Amino acid sequence: MSRSLAFVLLGIFTANQVFGAGSPKGVHIAFAGVNSITISFYTTLDTGEDNLPWASIADRNFTGSTTKSKSRYHHDVIVSDLEPGEVYEYTTGVGSASSEPFTFHMIDYKSTKFKAAFVGDMGVNNSQATIDLLTKNIDQYAWVHHVGDVSYADDFDVKIEPSSGDGYDDVYDLFQDELETLATSTPYMVSPGNHDVTCRVTSDLGCPEQQRNFSAFRERWRMPSIESGSSTVEHHNVWYSYRIGNVHFVSIDTESDFPNAPTKPSTKIGGGAGGGFGDQLGWLKNDLKEANEDESVDFIVAMGHRVFYSSSITDWPLLAVKHVKEAFEPIFHEYNVDLYVCGHKHFYERGKPSFDDKEAEGGTIQIINGASGCNEGVQGEGKGKAHHLIAKGNYESTGYGELEVDGKEMIWRYILSESGSVDDEIVIKSRR
Repeated sequence: MSRSLAFVLLGIFTANQVFGAGSPKGVHIAFAGVNSITISFYTTLDTGEDNLPWASIADRNFTGSTTKSKSRYHHDVIVSDLEPGEVYEYTTGVGSASSEPFTFHMIDYKSTKFKAAFVGDMGVNNSQATIDLLTKNIDQYAWVHHVGDVSYADDFDVKIEPSSGDGYDDVYDLFQDELETLATSTPYMVSPGNHDVTCRVTSDLGCPEQQRNFSAFRERWRMPSIESGSSTVEHHNVWYSYRIGNVHFVSIDTESDFPNAPTKPSTKIGGGAGGGFGDQLGWLKNDLKEANEDESVDFIVAMGHRVFYSSSITDWPLLAVKHVKEAFEPIFHEYNVDLYVCGHKHFYERGKPSFDDKEAEGGTIQIINGASGCNEGVQGEGKGKAHHLIAKGNYESTGYGELEVDGKEMIWRYILSESGSVDDEIVIKSRR
């Protein structure tokens, strides 16, 4: 090989390392315990075992870990001992490859006055208005929580995912890239949904092992499962909790690991096989019991994917609604969960305080927040038997939820993505 050719190849490799396959993509942050965050990103190039992912913030340097999937490398760096209320600039990367500088505002974990945003069932199609509005308003929100069905990459299997068409990882890449401006500026938290199980919406058939059993969901995100005691394993992700001020937030998995769950290790059709992550209901009871008995907690908010009640009567598996409700609703009622934010149905519905198919004082208010935008579109009102429990619905527009906490009051709003107007609002007062 001539020297000139060697230099050309070296230059191509170096540029690829810094600007291409080795550069950080889909950068995002998430809560990682009190005064800590996780900075995560993916690359498509193996940078070698000696090149650890890193982050530089406030004249301090941190190193992290890498997880390899089928064709991607997923990197996480935990940054700790941050000052509440401070604005930080940071860069991240692996080896010599570096991201551009990003900034975020570190939440005060003791604050009893804050706002958060909630999205559900959001992919790369029909979501631009939602993402644009959230990005525009990002200074208002301390974080964003996505209540399942993250990216809809699995819909490439049935040819209704038109964004890239190259495959599962390509669609997921595009989704994380589109979120980067938003998710580098504020923590982006996720709960699992039925579209997060495997690489094909219909079954595991044709999916490599590295894309089954929530693998992409668990590897591409790093939620505070270890910090909240739900697991001792990194990238557990499927259930966890976090505390902000006087509100306890708990994220559940409505897809697996409870009796008659929609997704089991034996599932063959209608989604892939999944689960085996531990005793979800046992952990949930302990987590909520502790929160309910804590006198400094004024509200408990749960996030998950599937619904307890809705106007829609169709679902898969056929008895999924019944089994999800039987598993979780009694626990929510026993430990006084105030609000349950879910998705799955591609519309907006706010329920009345309910328990056991009846309106009930002290019951949990369910919010279906599944119309943030995806390739499957907004869903029309159903003809089910739960209309007596529905206080408000929107079956035409994409939008997202806004939760404002101000001491002993929570205010929930539904924001329309196209106009930014408030379509629904309710004040919830502490009952503790």
